[in-house]
Amino acid sequence: MKLTACFVTLTTLINLVLTDVDEHILFRHRRGIHGYETHEEPSGGHEFEPITKHEVVSHFSIPSVKAVKVSVPHPIPVAVPQPVPVPVPQPYAVHVRVPERVEVPIVKTVHVIVEKPYPVTVEKPVPYPVEKPYHVTIEKHVPVPVPKPFPVHYTVYKHIYHAPKKHY
Repeated sequence: MKLTACFVTLTTLINLVLTDVDEHILFRHRRGIHGYETHEEPSGGHEFEPITKHEVVSHFSIPSVKAVKVSVPHPIPVAVPQPVPVPVPQPYAVHVRVPERVEVPIVKTVHVIVEKPYPVTVEKPVPYPVEKPYHVTIEKHVPVPVPKPFPVHYTVYKHIYHAPKKHY
C-alpha cells in the first residue's frame, strides 16, 4: 500500500513538470532557416530579418522530487499485521530432587583386643592329622543268572491199541 501511494505521488509530480515544459516549448517562436525568425505576412511573401533581440524566458523552478505518503483508499480491506502484546504464561518454578552422593558414616561395633595384665589361655583350633578310615568290603547278595540245562530229546514208545476189525 505504501509503494502504491509513493508511485501515485511520483507520477503526479512528473505530469505537472512535463505540462509546464510542453507549454513553454509550444509558445516559443518558430525558428526558420539559418537562425532567422519567420513571420508570415498577408501578402504571402517571406521577409528574413536577422535576430537582434534576446528572448527572455521566464525561469521557473523545477521541484525536486520527494516521496510524500498519501493515503489512498484501498478497494479491499487488507489486514495489516500489528504487534499486539500477548501475555505468555511463564513456567512455574519447580524443585526437582537430584540424587547426590553423600558420605554417610557407617557405625558398627568392633571388638578391639586389649592387652591384659595377666596371661589368659585362649582356645585356638590347632590342626592335627586325622587317620583316614580303611577300605572295608561289604558282602552284598547279588542275583546271578544260572544257566539252565540243555533240552534233551528222547523217544517215548507208546502202545497204541487198535480195535479189532469186523469182517462182514
